Order: sequence, then C-alpha cells, then structure tokens
Amino acid sequence: MRMGKGTGSSFVEGQLQIAVTSLSAGGSTSVTATLVDANGVPYQQSVDVSFTSDCVGTGNATITSPVTTTTGYATATYTAKGCQGTDTIYASATVEGATVTASGTVSTGSVSLGSIQFVSADPAIIGLKGSGLTETSLVTFKVLDQSGGPMKGQTVNFSLSTDVGGLSLLPASAVSGDDGTVTTVVHSGSVHTSVRVAATVDNTGVGTQSAELAVGTGLPDQDSFSLALGTLNPEAWDVDGATVTATAYLADRFNNPVPEGTTVTFVTEGGKIEGACNTDASGQCSVTWTSQAPRPADGRSTILAYAVGEESFVDKNGNGVFDDGDSFTDLGEPYLDANENGSYDLGEFFYDFNKNGVRDGPDGKYEGVLCQHSTLCGSSSTAPIGVSSVLVMAGSNIAVTISPASATFANGASTSFTVTLEDVNHGVPPAGTTIKAEVSKDKIAGPSTFTVPNTNGVGPFSFGVTVEGDGTASTGLLTITVTTPGGAVSYGSASFTEQP
Repeated sequence: MRMGKGTGSSFVEGQLQIAVTSLSAGGSTSVTATLVDANGVPYQQSVDVSFTSDCVGTGNATITSPVTTTTGYATATYTAKGCQGTDTIYASATVEGATVTASGTVSTGSVSLGSIQFVSADPAIIGLKGSGLTETSLVTFKVLDQSGGPMKGQTVNFSLSTDVGGLSLLPASAVSGDDGTVTTVVHSGSVHTSVRVAATVDNTGVGTQSAELAVGTGLPDQDSFSLALGTLNPEAWDVDGATVTATAYLADRFNNPVPEGTTVTFVTEGGKIEGACNTDASGQCSVTWTSQAPRPADGRSTILAYAVGEESFVDKNGNGVFDDGDSFTDLGEPYLDANENGSYDLGEFFYDFNKNGVRDGPDGKYEGVLCQHSTLCGSSSTAPIGVSSVLVMAGSNIAVTISPASATFANGASTSFTVTLEDVNHGVPPAGTTIKAEVSKDKIAGPSTFTVPNTNGVGPFSFGVTVEGDGTASTGLLTITVTTPGGAVSYGSASFTEQP
C-alpha cells in the first residue's frame, strides 16, 4: 500500500495533492492524499488519514483531521491563520498494519495586525502587599492577525489604570510568541483597590484592557462570614439519611469575595457533616449534613463553620487601616455552643487556633492584616473566625393539642381555638408539614390549611382556627390532620356547641 497523489501510471508516491500552493494571509486550500495498491488502484476499504503541519502545531494554521475515506481519496481543508512563509503539510495512515505517509508544501503571504485580546488574569483577586497571601497576578493577552490567527513577534506595551498604594507591573513590554500571547505580572500595593491592565501593540493604535483585578486583604473577616442551611427543621429525628445543604458565604473587610480556594471547616453536634469545603470565585462553598446518630437529647444540633480570617473593625477616619481612634470586635476562639446559652462551657468543641490546648477568649488586641494602631496590634495578622446555625432534627410523630378542648358559643356567633403541634422533643414539626382543619358542622372562618415553615425556632408550632356558627343549634367537631413530608399522619380534635 502506498500514499501519494494521482492514480495508475500517474501516481506519485509520497507527495500530497494541494489545490492552491500559494496562499494569501488567512487563505484556504484543499489537500488530498491518495491511497493505492501496488497496481495504482485506489484502496477501497475504510481508512483514517491524519493531517498536520508545522504551523498547525504552533496554532498558526488549521487543517481537517482525521479524514475517513472508503474510496482511497482523503481530502482535508487547510487554512492559514498567522502562518507566514513555507509550511510543510504531512499526512499519514496505518493500512493493513503498515504506516504510509506523504507531504507537500504551501507558501503564505505576509499577515497584517488585526487585534489584541485579553485572555486571563490569574488570580483575579490578590492580597495586599505584606499580607502573606498571593500578591501577584499573571495577566495574559493575545495578538491576532487580520485572519484571526495568532501573530508572533509583536511588541506589546503594558500600563496600569492606577498605581495607588504602590501597584506596579513587570515587564512593561513583551514580545508575542508563536501562539500570539504576551504576559505581564501585576504586583499589589498597600491599598485596597481595583485595577485594569492596558495592552497596546507598539507603534499602532491597536490596544485593549484586561478585566478588573481586585486588591484586598484576601482574608475573610468576622462580620462578612455567614452560614445558611437549606432546611432548618428537616424530618430527621426518626430517619437516617435525610440531607441538608450547609453553605458558607465569605467576604473580606471590603466585602469583596475571598480568593477562590479559601478553606472553611465544619463540625456538627448531631448527625454528620462533611468536614470542609473550598470557596468558589463568588466566595461561597457548600457541604452536606446527613441525619444519623448522634441525636442531641433536645433534637437541636448546632453546626459550626470556621476559617482563618481577621477581626472586623470600624474605620472611623476612612483611611482603610485599623489605627488609633478606630474600634474593633474582639474575638475569642470559635466554639460549638451546644446548649445555646451564648457562652463557652467546658467540654464544648472549640477551634484551637493557637494549639495551646485551651479555649482562648478575646485578648484585647486587634488581629488583622491592616493593623497600624500604636498599641492595639496583636501578635498575629490573622484570627480564627466562626459562625454557627442550629438545625432542628424534627420528629415524624406530632402531638396535636387544641385549646380549649371544647367550646360553647352563642347562636350565629363564632369561637376560636389555638392548635399547638410539637414533636417528641417538644420542638417544631418538620418544614413542609401540612395541616388541614375541618369541621363537622358550621364553617371555618379564615384559612383552613397551614404549612409548617422553614424555621429553627425554639418550641412548638402554633396557629389559630376560628369556627363560625351557621345559626343552627347543635354540637360539632373540629378535626386537625397533620401530615409530615415523610408521610407520617397525626390527628387532633376538639368539640364545640352552638347554643339555641
């Protein structure tokens, strides 16, 4: 088996058939490889033919590959995208265990500058100078010719939209490579700000600007840290495997998202929870809580999320740093407040930030990157921060109490009942539990159906039902039907008498 161009006696082995061998910038041509047997007859079995070229390898041209043929002729389309001068095109295939090849050349005319594009800034958020976080961002642009292909050898000059706080970049200019890309590095300053990089091709009016980079502390601060539970009172007391999404939201003291990859750690009093997550570009991440043992005696499970961050302060003089005259919120090490009394009790879990084996309370000093106070700067520029939420592991068996248990009212008047629902732990029923009120006579004034809300409030769930007389003296029954999301049904009833 052989590869080349032509057939029969005109077959030329090792050479590709190229329709147009001299291309303008951005031009295209067909390239055909012919597979023949020893007699020059086209090969009629299915074969995949691969095409490439030197410029395809550098991204300065494209070619169709692979091409499947059952006729012996494989035709690809070659397009110059920044390729200049002579380019060698190669074709190869494996037929009946043997590899056959062919090649050919095209020449392309000179290309003209088209545009320059912003590619990326990595990372898009950098820490203030001296913060100990990533303080540089690699900013990449790409120079393109008029055909849209990469253009090498172009000098690109860079500049910043601001140099406040000592922002800088290096290098100030660069030459585009084979793939048309150029890069520069932005170095952070000492002031929180946003900045863009302008890139202009030398001695031309062709330029563009990067997306915005943020310069901040890069650390979450306490008052920009929150925790949200998808369901606050899931049906979880009697069921293993019920799940709730716990999402942490973090921002720095300027309320910009923390850098992607910031770690948040979780612990739970009851059930189980995934141990940690890393924030995305928006400054949030989620883990899953799952119902199982242990189950706290009161059915209330505190979940604590904590991270390395800094304390929050009020910048009274607006200079962007914590200095004399400013106030701050002094923190102790975060702890899991299992009994919800608002203070740490011996035996409760705590985040031992300094690893001294004891839970440390507030120390009277400000711990944060931006501390310039004459007397109140702590020994560390970071601090442990935490936030918690309570999840009610609601039971499926609901006790229904109606007060009063019986009522008498005047003919044509009305009477009101208070309905109280509680699970085995005297807590709120599961979120989404539905309640239906029905009467055997007269009618219900106002709503007759209710739904337990998403809540972690302490104690049972209560609501009122009013029965309105119809002017007929008789006795009736108010019936309450409670159905949890899991299908458990509970009932309660009270009687009422409409007098003559």
